[in-house]
Amino acid sequence: MNTINKAYLTLIIFGLFILSNVHSQNKHSNTLHKDCNIPWYFKDFKNDSIVGISWQKLISEKSVLEKIDTIIVAVIDTKFDIFHQDIKNQVWTNKKETKGNHTDDDGNGYVDDINGWNFLGGKLSNKHISDSNFESVRILRKYNDFFNKKYADTISVSERWKYEQFKLATNQRAQEIANLKEDLEYGNVLNDRYWIAKDTVAKIFGNSSYTLKELDSLYQKTEKENDSVLKPLVYFMRDFVKYDLNEQWILEQKSLPLQLEKTSYSQEYDERYLIGDTLNELGFKDYGNHEVYNDSITFQHAISIAGIIAGQLNCKEEISGFSEKFKLMPIVVAPTNGDEHDKDIALGIRYAVDNGAKVINMSFGKPLSLYKTWVDDALKYAEEKDVLIIASSGNEGKKIGDNFEHYPDDHNNSSEHEIVSNFVKVGSTSKKINNKLLSSFSNYSKKHVDLFATGSDIALLAHQNSYKRSSGTSFSTAIVSGVAAVIRSIYPNLTASQVKKVF
Repeated sequence: MNTINKAYLTLIIFGLFILSNVHSQNKHSNTLHKDCNIPWYFKDFKNDSIVGISWQKLISEKSVLEKIDTIIVAVIDTKFDIFHQDIKNQVWTNKKETKGNHTDDDGNGYVDDINGWNFLGGKLSNKHISDSNFESVRILRKYNDFFNKKYADTISVSERWKYEQFKLATNQRAQEIANLKEDLEYGNVLNDRYWIAKDTVAKIFGNSSYTLKELDSLYQKTEKENDSVLKPLVYFMRDFVKYDLNEQWILEQKSLPLQLEKTSYSQEYDERYLIGDTLNELGFKDYGNHEVYNDSITFQHAISIAGIIAGQLNCKEEISGFSEKFKLMPIVVAPTNGDEHDKDIALGIRYAVDNGAKVINMSFGKPLSLYKTWVDDALKYAEEKDVLIIASSGNEGKKIGDNFEHYPDDHNNSSEHEIVSNFVKVGSTSKKINNKLLSSFSNYSKKHVDLFATGSDIALLAHQNSYKRSSGTSFSTAIVSGVAAVIRSIYPNLTASQVKKVF
């Protein structure tokens, strides 16, 4: 550590607050121009009165950009829109593989993996699994017959972790079924209310074309007259127009729960059969495909992570990654609905390590883990190969601990001890310099969350060359991954565990 310019690194991580005790187009370039709208989290507390990471201050005072070298960052996530105009030049390419020849040229077990690997894709088809089971369903499917009538005092030491996961899965399943029932009822009510409100308001105006201003005026009238029948219908249509909703969205609120009842919630649904996988065998790797890019999937998450880490500067949209020299490796394990498989996570980590990633971003998580040891072994493998893993803490707004977990984690099944030194769990902070500094949605823990970074109201890339704003620990995790990549690039002799200690 004595080779590090500590003051220099302090500037980089200024906004990465260690809050373990908290309890409750423009020219594309990564040079930040003075007249450019940059991400708010790049700003500095002292200079701008904004609790950012001081990136703008750092690169204005130091020749940081020139010192950054090429480094591979793996994005283990959803499918990845590798053709987005602000990210396409930063996508990793496997130079050992020949595109489209249907041959495993580099002998790594993955055919035509030019840009990464999709563990949710069909081996011999273009199928992609958007709906996966919840982990509770998988655990109950595997252990229900074995543990259902047993008591805790009859369980052997070797079976205790499995039994605890079974009991937690039983409770989780009950909550998920209650949520499904609520979603089904909401979808039906929303659908029925929409058609009644639409027809009623159309009759009042004499047509179905009206402005938000006209709806506001009508609503004020119904409120003044205390019309309990008409008032909620007008309010409904006012929100429908105000938030730019459409009939397709209304229909989805009704149809999606019905779909998930047959897939993510169902013990009869076996999505692994569709992609040719043998789920219970980690050694079986002959599944998935090379199609990591975006298609028609509805959950577009990875592109937002990618933009934070290495997106090209887009002044208009207030978006910029940390360096155009970073190469992003797409690895697909996260479905649109349901939970990630431990097998996919474990193999995804190993794929990233074996193909040269120095930083791995994992902005996902789940409350249960059927094959935790598989993931733990993959974390240890990454540690042995000196790869740093940055993972999100989750968005439930809960304390991670005895009654609530968020996997993957770096703790042993039976103790509080960390099993590796290369794993960083990240929570989210906001713009508020007060008791609301911790983002309300962020999970937290003194023992299980390593640090917090800015994750509220973040400008993001979205699929098909579009943009959006959102909040979540996913994005604070990506910011930490970007900073980690900068450090590992400028200081290549630092180990993954040393970079974690810097944080």
